[in-house]
Amino acid sequence: MERAAKTYLGLILIFLYLPIVVMIAMAFNRSPLYEMPFTFDLVWFKALAYNQRLLQASWNSIWIACINAVTATTLGTLAAYAFARYEFRAKRLLQILLFPPITIPWLIIGTFGPQLEEAAASLGATPWQSFWRITVPVLLPGITAAALFAFAVSFDQFVVSYFLAPPGTSTLPVEIYTSIRKGFTPEINAISSIIILFSMGLMLIVARNYKFGGDN
Repeated sequence: MERAAKTYLGLILIFLYLPIVVMIAMAFNRSPLYEMPFTFDLVWFKALAYNQRLLQASWNSIWIACINAVTATTLGTLAAYAFARYEFRAKRLLQILLFPPITIPWLIIGTFGPQLEEAAASLGATPWQSFWRITVPVLLPGITAAALFAFAVSFDQFVVSYFLAPPGTSTLPVEIYTSIRKGFTPEINAISSIIILFSMGLMLIVARNYKFGGDN
């Protein structure tokens, strides 16, 4: 039974990640049409260095995602803290309005009990000191995960960017869509490979630092 479960999990991972592996591999293939046999070459990364339109779109996506991540994480953290610690008018209404859009795991949005804050207060800590020295450090792994999730959602956003972007301004998803319509180029594979490898490296560093997977 255990072997069957591992086999099933392995097949799912292959189904999910094999297209990504192929896409990254094709970024290093000399042929613009993915012809075989595979010939290793960095020609598409060199071409990417001179593709100002694609680079500018990538930069637009990055700084917009950073602003959205900071804004969403700050407002989300303050809202979660207020919901967990205070009673006020229209609290239930705000919860109804805010919770449905949330699609992240409950582990990220879960809050901890007031015992640590009460202990800090009993030792003479002010509410401000308790918040920054107790609450924030305890919530920091969840806040970090939420910020990364908000960044990823914003960076990958296509519909809003496509309809609301002013003329002459484009984000990476929109630029990729436009390039595919005009004629695909492996330069897209190159920029996608850079983003994926950087994102995976960042996630591994964060996960290892905060031990999201446990101590083992």
